[in-house]
Amino acid sequence: MRPTAPSCPRRAPQRRGAPPLPAVDGFTEVVAGVADLAPWEAAADVLGWAVRQRGVAEAGELAFWGVDGAAETLTVGNPGADRGTLRLVRFRTPGPEVRPDADAWDTGGLFDANVRVRDLDAVLAGLGGLGWRPVTAPVRFVFGPFTVREALARGPDGVVLAFVEREAPPLEGWPHLRVASRLFNSTQTVRSLDAALAFYQGVLGFQTYLAHDGPSPPPGANVLGLDAETAQRVVRRVRIVHPAARNDGSVELIEFVGHPGRDLAARAAPPGRGLLALRFPCGDVAALAERLAEAGHPPVAGPANVGGRPALAVHAPDGARLEFFQRPPAARAR
Repeated sequence: MRPTAPSCPRRAPQRRGAPPLPAVDGFTEVVAGVADLAPWEAAADVLGWAVRQRGVAEAGELAFWGVDGAAETLTVGNPGADRGTLRLVRFRTPGPEVRPDADAWDTGGLFDANVRVRDLDAVLAGLGGLGWRPVTAPVRFVFGPFTVREALARGPDGVVLAFVEREAPPLEGWPHLRVASRLFNSTQTVRSLDAALAFYQGVLGFQTYLAHDGPSPPPGANVLGLDAETAQRVVRRVRIVHPAARNDGSVELIEFVGHPGRDLAARAAPPGRGLLALRFPCGDVAALAERLAEAGHPPVAGPANVGGRPALAVHAPDGARLEFFQRPPAARAR
């Protein structure tokens, strides 16, 4: 989460004649392609995460990804939390890194995933011993009533995680946070915030949780890797969006105004290595497919049966892959 100012939630307008807004929840899982599962098991130990599932990808899932061959899978997450897991996939023939040595202002795919931690310095030290490298040193932010310290670190396969430690007021509502929490937010750097919002809000019906436009205040401290002079000059347009305007399974969109980097969107696909997809629960995949097609964003995969559930995938405007899985009937009934 970046230093941002609260904004009143805005519900996307319903276009006359358009299919209904889909019943989508915040993402519950992040998918990453990896070259080796072992370094990730070691990282999970440092973060206090547990193995949730270990196995091989089913044929339907491989077809959904458009990948031939086979793949091993490992899902890890915060014990006790029912969402925010990380699904690691080792494809038989891994592709290149999605965002090789990428800067925060390089667009395309998923820039990072966010984790809350109890002790930022201890987590960074533990991951540093495994070869993780800092993207930036820890930075303290004060915004509204909150004071946090945040740092980004790059691990195996070019995956960047953002680690957030709340200093004040005390963090509430996270009973399972002991070392590191579930994944709760994921950032996408975009070339046009307006185009991204037209998709997330106008098509998917997401609402604004937080909004901020501006550069860094003096002395220019920031977690995005900008030097101090650039940070005080370059405006960042930031929106955190979620179907119900929450910061839990949310998507953070950042546009660096007048400071574009490389466009890596074409690389953001399986079997690449790095963050590959966000997975969202959905009430009706078929209805969502209709709405996406009508809005000019047809699915890139599906609707198809994946693991016994209807699923589809679509690319956001800057190439991030979003996967939607239909909730089981019992879940829809609650």
